Amino acid sequence: MIRNTILLTLVFVLSFQLKAQKEVVKFLQFSNSEHQVWMMEQYLQPLAKMQNGNLNSGWYHTVKPHRFLGFDLSLSMASTNMSDIKKGFYVTDMPGFEDGYIVSANPISPNVSGTTPDLPQIKRAGSGEELDMPNGSGLQKITIPMLSLGVGLPYRTELRFNILPEFDNDDLGKTSKYGASIKHSIKEYIPGLSEIPMLSLAMMGGYGIMKNDVEVIQSGNDVVGQVLQGETSGYTGRLLVGMDMRFFSAFAGVGYGASTVEYALKGNYYVGSIADQDIQKDPVLVSYDFSQIDVNFGVNIKVKFFDIFADYSLGGYNTFNFGLGYSFR
Repeated sequence: MIRNTILLTLVFVLSFQLKAQKEVVKFLQFSNSEHQVWMMEQYLQPLAKMQNGNLNSGWYHTVKPHRFLGFDLSLSMASTNMSDIKKGFYVTDMPGFEDGYIVSANPISPNVSGTTPDLPQIKRAGSGEELDMPNGSGLQKITIPMLSLGVGLPYRTELRFNILPEFDNDDLGKTSKYGASIKHSIKEYIPGLSEIPMLSLAMMGGYGIMKNDVEVIQSGNDVVGQVLQGETSGYTGRLLVGMDMRFFSAFAGVGYGASTVEYALKGNYYVGSIADQDIQKDPVLVSYDFSQIDVNFGVNIKVKFFDIFADYSLGGYNTFNFGLGYSFR
């Protein structure tokens, strides 16, 4: 039932082609693993940044923890958009490029977020073999749903679980996402604040993991089971402040977040030049480490036992989160 609900929600998600992610296998034409890794890192970097931003959003929609055994169940959509996205990179910036390759007048190649009709023409120095570079898809936003369950514990504490069973996402392929967080009210420890009933003050910490797999096909390779496998894991800790009224609450949070994003080509692939190809298993792994100050703010409208909430996260990414929930506090 939960899985079907999430899949139906995807009808409202803006879709993008997966073709760009599939084409990373073209970087295996480069002569050595360092060149392959460098090219793939540049190409997938915008996607990695958006996954980092999406993972670190949607951790809460009220500041005040549930009372003991109070709970809420909510379904939300988090849409992450790059605010200062770079849509290409200079292939000539690759270490050792001039020693092994020659490029046409256009040295700029699109990354996954860019697209161009004028791809750079790269040839091997000496043999003159031309390398086929991938185009981008214009992917500048990813949108991922999330089911969240919060449960009140003793001592003004709340435990929350974020759950997304595997589903086919038009942006990321087969995607799943899980996380857990804990929130504790701290206003009772500060003299005078407990006398302000509308004010909520809490500390929150959370850890999440997102996985996504994209099936890829290398031209001329009839081996099955080739996959671009992604994994994003990270944590955040924040100070939360909120104002609670009968039918409405506003909240904001500030803190620190960090994550690691990895992409790996899994399976057997032809690697190297046409004249000297080799078959390698799991040939490329690229990794990104991100850290940032996390800032978000939002509102929650209460209608009897139901919540309608929205919040916005700022950073090198911008994430808008909107959802509906049922709560019994």
